[in-house]
Amino acid sequence: MLDASRTLKERIINEIERKWITYSEKKDVDKWINKENQAWAWNYIYANSNPVWFYDNGQINNLRDGIVTTFDLLNEIPDSRQLLLKNMKSAWSQKAYRDKNNGKKAVSIVLSEDIIKKLDVICENTDRRKNEVVTRLIREEYDKIKKGGH
Repeated sequence: MLDASRTLKERIINEIERKWITYSEKKDVDKWINKENQAWAWNYIYANSNPVWFYDNGQINNLRDGIVTTFDLLNEIPDSRQLLLKNMKSAWSQKAYRDKNNGKKAVSIVLSEDIIKKLDVICENTDRRKNEVVTRLIREEYDKIKKGGH
């Protein structure tokens, strides 16, 4: 590169500047990454090994800057960039959902159609969701058993 012509060097610099302007206008990652999810996002992308270009300077926004840099580098491969961002957002949503339901477990039971209709009527008349109605009924039945009512 040192022995390249001035014209070639200027062309390369202009191309780099054009790309920088284009990439710096993309704010999708900037808007999505925050203090709450930056450590998770970094681990999602790099698991437990940092890329060779990453230097941990201990600054508070270090991981966030590294994530933005990753997506800046992926601008050269737009499909991969979009896919990674989409997958990350989906995985983050799933994590948030699981965290919200911490202490709860999904169960699947088979009920006859008439019981399902009755459950629907109970839900409509009490303005409760199915899981709330079932939880209440189970707690009531459990309390009866504990009090020796069965």
